[in-house]
Amino acid sequence: MKRQLIITKENYLKLIVIYIYLPIAIFLLGWVKLYISIPIVLLSGYFVFKMYQCFKTKKANEETSLTINLWTFAIILIFLAGICYLAGWGGWAPQSNDWNKHNAIMHDMVERSWPVYYNRSGDASMLTYYIGQYVLPAFIGKLFHSFRVAELMQFIWCYFGLVLVYIGLIRTLEVKQEVKKLGVAFYLAFFSGLLIVVQRLLLYFFEENFISFGDYHWVRAFEYMLQYRSNFVDLRWVYPQCLVAWRTVLLLREFKDEIQHYVILMIPLMLYSTI
Repeated sequence: MKRQLIITKENYLKLIVIYIYLPIAIFLLGWVKLYISIPIVLLSGYFVFKMYQCFKTKKANEETSLTINLWTFAIILIFLAGICYLAGWGGWAPQSNDWNKHNAIMHDMVERSWPVYYNRSGDASMLTYYIGQYVLPAFIGKLFHSFRVAELMQFIWCYFGLVLVYIGLIRTLEVKQEVKKLGVAFYLAFFSGLLIVVQRLLLYFFEENFISFGDYHWVRAFEYMLQYRSNFVDLRWVYPQCLVAWRTVLLLREFKDEIQHYVILMIPLMLYSTI
């Protein structure tokens, strides 16, 4: 008998809610005055609990488990870990130019007191950015007084987030066959709004309108610049903005009929993404 991993809908929801809201709680308690942050954390926890209870009650009579062969899941985990490595997470592989910003932000969050302030010529300014994806790795790095620890935690935390996105996809697409589950992992990593064949055709006809910046995912349409990039490009360049946005869209599907929960689901994006 094949060994299988069973992921219940309830456990999936628990993991994804913890992933999204734990950094929010750490941010509020470390960045905002306690007499403000503690009531907000408690109130947010109450609404998240109500959302979970609603989910648990309304989905009680539905099929709640996702089944995947352990060998299939092991291959997918290795594949996604390779994607994370190539994206530059953890600092082992060459990183894109955006990592100058990512590393600078996390370094200051590790080394400086929270909230992070900068003083220049007598003027004080606060680090202002969508820092949600940096919070937990930076917090762990701060506990160990090590930016390298923060980098390693960044790899683990983002990798776990990507696996949750994958699980959400096969749930949403209702994938049953093992080979298709492998295909979804490839789809997740390399899906692009403008596939390479189409890019080459457009380049042939409209070469003067392509501004590649090293990659053929930019095209000029009249006075506007349009970018069609793959998911891997997102993961390599702007991982803090895409991971939670992807998961939130998948989570909204779970609550598509419960409009009263939309606010508590969408508010966290303010700390993670510009979506």
